[in-house]
Amino acid sequence: MRSSLKAYALGLIAVLAAVFLRRLLDPLLGDSYPLVTLFGAVAAAVWLRGYRLAIPVSLLGYLACHFFFLEPRHHFDLTGTDNIVGLVAYLFTCSLIILFGEAMKTAQTRASQQSEVLRVTLGSIGDAVITTDTEGRITYMNRVAESLTGWSFREAHNQPLQAVFQIVNESTRLQVENPAKRALQDGIVVGLANHTVLIKKDGNECPIDDSAAPIRDEEGRVTGCVLIFRDVSSQRALERDKAQQLLTARLLASIVESSNDAIIGKTLDGVIQSWNAAAEQLFGFTTEQAVGQHISFIIPDERIDEETHIISSLKAGKRVEHFETERVRSDGKRVSVSLTVSPIKDDTGSVVGASKIVRDFTKQRAVEERERELLAQAAEANAKFQAFFEQGALFAGIADVSGTVVAANRQSCFHGKAAGSQRSKLLENHFGNAPGGHLLRTWWIRSKRLPTKRRLAHRFVRRCPTSSVMAANVLPTS
Repeated sequence: MRSSLKAYALGLIAVLAAVFLRRLLDPLLGDSYPLVTLFGAVAAAVWLRGYRLAIPVSLLGYLACHFFFLEPRHHFDLTGTDNIVGLVAYLFTCSLIILFGEAMKTAQTRASQQSEVLRVTLGSIGDAVITTDTEGRITYMNRVAESLTGWSFREAHNQPLQAVFQIVNESTRLQVENPAKRALQDGIVVGLANHTVLIKKDGNECPIDDSAAPIRDEEGRVTGCVLIFRDVSSQRALERDKAQQLLTARLLASIVESSNDAIIGKTLDGVIQSWNAAAEQLFGFTTEQAVGQHISFIIPDERIDEETHIISSLKAGKRVEHFETERVRSDGKRVSVSLTVSPIKDDTGSVVGASKIVRDFTKQRAVEERERELLAQAAEANAKFQAFFEQGALFAGIADVSGTVVAANRQSCFHGKAAGSQRSKLLENHFGNAPGGHLLRTWWIRSKRLPTKRRLAHRFVRRCPTSSVMAANVLPTS
């Protein structure tokens, strides 16, 4: 209400000012142009309040000027043709002024509203925005731009864009051409090169991604440039993480592919997803033949339950290590294998698959079987030797290379008792100390003189004081 009264008061003042001005010009103009100063008052009324104020101002101004400046002065005479034509022309002119004024005011209001909407929009978006004039001087920047550059709008206003928006290549550290410059020169949208960093006012750096576009007026002329950029630090970190993950995946794939063990990847449903070269060699199936198949196609029918047990352990997050079993090759032959199965988990820790390492130990099992056979044969031969050694009718003993007795049969014990000795005294003593030892020493010396590659046996038989016979074979060894 107060604004309306104020506007009407200003409109009245505009009429009085127009009449007063015409009064001042009266000595020069006389009876000519009696309404000339009213058009300014009408225009002012349109600017202040629109047609609602302009119409009363037009009518009131006409009455005042008609009374003071039209002949006969100080009278109202609307009957004359000249006065009627003048009134019509005046009203027509005022109507045009009001129409154009209203149009301009409406356009100005719309422009003001659009400018406010644009200002609020640019201030609320998450990207940084900087606008420049045709000379590249900053005319606007939002709060995000202030935060990223370290410059406030008050400091940056009318500054050259290059002074506020300094960008260099992240790797080479060379200065990057400002995209706004090219947008102004060529009138096209320009994107920023990859791996660009913004140097802030305090010297810190921020990886950014941006684009610049020219601002055009209604006639298509370039009147400025808008630069939009954003902080891509998290995106760059994610890209580096993905690159590292890709490198790790390639490294693991290379290790898996070059492994001598068969490595198979499968889902919890048992569907094969990966099959390395060692698996091809072990089972005889190519990768194309195996991937997509169920793992049971290499499992013997009587061992299918093993896979159920393995899957149950995997779902519980447990690892199956060194599980010995059998699998079937493409030619139908069976191979003995050792399985190590580990669960594959996703980012949430849920088990989504399994990695199976299959090691062929068919040859190893054959070697173990052969070792067991040889050990059994050796044990049997040793048992026979022990029986022959112990039950022999003659004295038998075993000595090391120094002549110390390490074993003796029961006949040696018998003769030892006859000589007043015990077997325990005979053992770990030089056999030359036994009855008839001087002869044994002679044979021992003689046997040591023989070449080591010859296997000659010397037999001696003598009668002991007890009239029994003692015999010995001496075999030198290398």
